[in-house]
Amino acid sequence: MDSSRKIFAVDSFEGLPAPRQEDSIPRMGGKTHYVEGMFKETSYAQLQYLLEIWGKNQRVRLIKGFFEDVLPPAFPASKQFSMVILDSDQYSGTKFGLEFFYDRIPEGGMIFVDDYNGTYAEGVTVAVNEFLADKPEQMAQGGKTMWYCVKQG
Repeated sequence: MDSSRKIFAVDSFEGLPAPRQEDSIPRMGGKTHYVEGMFKETSYAQLQYLLEIWGKNQRVRLIKGFFEDVLPPAFPASKQFSMVILDSDQYSGTKFGLEFFYDRIPEGGMIFVDDYNGTYAEGVTVAVNEFLADKPEQMAQGGKTMWYCVKQG
């Protein structure tokens, strides 16, 4: 990857939102693994500090908020992304992220999705399968929990 490219990192820093029905796991009696507020201990200030001491604060732009609230005002429709990594753990963030970024990724660009086909992230799998149902891309496993697809023409 070109080391001069800008990296955008989006996190609510408030933990996860309330899960949706799509996040329920049948084998767990319809319960969800990822619950509201989970991961709220993530600190914006600490991450900003670490980027600064690592000398990466000019390259990485942290955006605080939930995808649906912060992505549309942060990036115009003309903004292109060569690679997107979605790690929202739930249906709503994954689905919104795919809808938002898909048309902003050129042919050959990549979309990575953490927890696709994962044991506890049913909503992520549902969101990806729904979104890609009428598209040519197919997910491929790139690591234990990370899956990806390459944008087709």
